[in-house]
Amino acid sequence: SLIGKIKEQNPKLGRQAQILPVGMDQVYKFAISPRQKGLEGATFRFMPDMNQVKSAVELYQEAGLDVDSFVGVPVFQVEGLNVKTEKARYTPLFLSKTDLDTAVGNAAEEREVKATASASEKHQKAEEEVQRRKEELASLDDESGDRARRRAEGAVRKAEEKSAKALAKLQALRDKSKPKVEVGSLEEVLANMEGDKKNSWGDVMFVPAGSISSNEPAQA
Repeated sequence: SLIGKIKEQNPKLGRQAQILPVGMDQVYKFAISPRQKGLEGATFRFMPDMNQVKSAVELYQEAGLDVDSFVGVPVFQVEGLNVKTEKARYTPLFLSKTDLDTAVGNAAEEREVKATASASEKHQKAEEEVQRRKEELASLDDESGDRARRRAEGAVRKAEEKSAKALAKLQALRDKSKPKVEVGSLEEVLANMEGDKKNSWGDVMFVPAGSISSNEPAQA
């Protein structure tokens, strides 16, 4: 643990050291504020959770990069995932891959249920139309004439084509791949935010670890 390392390096300081939960806004304010008297030249660094570092390295490796380490505190972003409010839209940056997976799963499940239900209903109606057209064709007798039969056969083919398209769309929704996940460093994001002159980073919203997934311990 971090406290354990501090005690090994400096036992006196280790006895006084504490780990306290601190909001990201407070950390950022401290980072950009002038140091108090006696703390001039004092610096601090973010300590990454090694589980998140492992997740970041795995994402890089899945992308084909030959890496086995990560510098900084990983932050994870999902392509196309936004958080909407009445007045604005935000891009969430997750400090936990587990939270990201939970959020993506919830959002994807909600979209998938709605889209799949709609596509399934359209396919069902198309199948009913095929059955109806086939029944109309089967009901024709010899006195109906070739013209009526050809028209009925054309209606069956058209209904079958519509049904096939509806089925293909339904299957595509069920086989839809997961959205792309990107990883960067918290330090780089903060640097970009600090130097942002066009407010292009103004929609960033940090999601603390443990705020979504019950399997992720909450961290500062």
